[in-house]
Amino acid sequence: MSTKKTTASPAVETNVYTDGTTATGTAPLPDQSPAQQVTAAAPTSITPTVGRRVHFWPNEDRQAQFGVFDAQQPCDAGVLYVWGDRCVNLDVTGPSGVRHTVQSVRLLQGDEKPEDGESYAAWMPYQTKQAAAAS
Repeated sequence: MSTKKTTASPAVETNVYTDGTTATGTAPLPDQSPAQQVTAAAPTSITPTVGRRVHFWPNEDRQAQFGVFDAQQPCDAGVLYVWGDRCVNLDVTGPSGVRHTVQSVRLLQGDEKPEDGESYAAWMPYQTKQAAAAS
């Protein structure tokens, strides 16, 4: 948060930010310094490791293969191999309990969005919240 001080001109103000920086300019100034804004906006990236659980979202063409009858719910998946922070092999369990292995699946990080028609993996909401709280 910031402490606002109005200078001689009512249209100009100075903010002293919690990171020790100040800004003077035409009101209203932002509540965070530029450095704080960049930090706050940076998406959280989680490093995948073998054994971690993720959600798998099959594309429309693969939903029947996985037995998906409710496209609003993801399939459970475990990481079998890590190609990199955004690419993994998965052991996917469909809603009926049938297991499938899927190779080279894109793992979305932060606020990334899938491409149209893409099957993809994503971290569970509680995992992204924990990672954001830890950073």
